[in-house]
Amino acid sequence: MKKLLKKLPICMLTAMLMMITLAIPAYAKTRTVTLKTTSATCYGRTANYKDPYMKGTWCDNLYVISDVSYSLSAKITSLKSSNPSVASIGVRISTAGDAAPEEKMVCIRAHKPGTTTVSYKVNNTIYKRKIKVYKYTSPFSKIKLGGKDITSKFRKTNTYILPYSKYKDKTLKVSYKAVPKRNIVVTYQKRDDLSANIVSNNKTFKVKKGCILSFTVSNSRTNVKETCSVIFK
Repeated sequence: MKKLLKKLPICMLTAMLMMITLAIPAYAKTRTVTLKTTSATCYGRTANYKDPYMKGTWCDNLYVISDVSYSLSAKITSLKSSNPSVASIGVRISTAGDAAPEEKMVCIRAHKPGTTTVSYKVNNTIYKRKIKVYKYTSPFSKIKLGGKDITSKFRKTNTYILPYSKYKDKTLKVSYKAVPKRNIVVTYQKRDDLSANIVSNNKTFKVKKGCILSFTVSNSRTNVKETCSVIFK
């Protein structure tokens, strides 16, 4: 064999080596990307309801953690949580409306206060993110709706459900005072609307069927946005 190789021209040897190299399958190198630590709030007992922009049942303990959304054909694998009792990880399909395409998003569901590191793989990239889960505490030191004090309704949960039949087409005034280190913005909208109307403190809104009064809370202590809701159902 050695004698045969010596007799072969150099150009032929080079060609043989190239053929052998091409015959060996190429594997893309897997890389790991560490994403910025994010915070989440674990609410108490919440009212699950269908969200028109997220397939399946949405609850307030569900958070999107992927920085981008993915096409339905994207392969998202190897989903792991270092502490699944604190937060589990999964994939949800979302849409921004009838005209928008459905997309995949990586989400976590918070179960209890604590810390966990979640990871998932998209193509040849592994993404890792540290999650800090905090216990829900009411952002209100005082809140009134239609003259009724409902402060106690938000002490253990972030959702308060009222019967629409009782408040149909009524005009209600909402007034509130936030606890320290919380900033609150109030909006009122139908669940299937992309736009929302801002309701200023001590101002009124008209109750419509299927509408939600949402309180978006910026918590400067935990650096997380929380949501409290009054649902007319």
